[in-house]
Amino acid sequence: MKLNLNVFISALFLCFSYFSICSKEQVNARMSHEIEELKIKNYLLSEENQKYKNSSCFSLKDELDKLKIAYERLEIKYFKQLNENESLQESINEYEAKIRSMVVSCDEEKRFLERKINDCIKKNNQ
Repeated sequence: MKLNLNVFISALFLCFSYFSICSKEQVNARMSHEIEELKIKNYLLSEENQKYKNSSCFSLKDELDKLKIAYERLEIKYFKQLNENESLQESINEYEAKIRSMVVSCDEEKRFLERKINDCIKKNNQ
């Protein structure tokens, strides 16, 4: 019986070793397959990334540069318009001052003429 037990244990150990070796080979094969798949995915992602960098980033950079130029032009136009508005406001202020002085002169002339008319009326009534 002891011999049978040793044979059984040896057979069991042999089976375990066989399954262990099969398992290791299967695991190695599966891992090698997964590593190959990951390498392929990495390559595809790097290709896609390169395409993205080459096309999108440069086009986005170009768009950004265009926007910067447009912004600078608008800024220049804004300050130009602001200067024009300030000079127009100065001109408006000058014309308003002239008009006020003309109104004052007209009021003085009107009062002068009213006095003359009143003086003439007084002379004619006497």
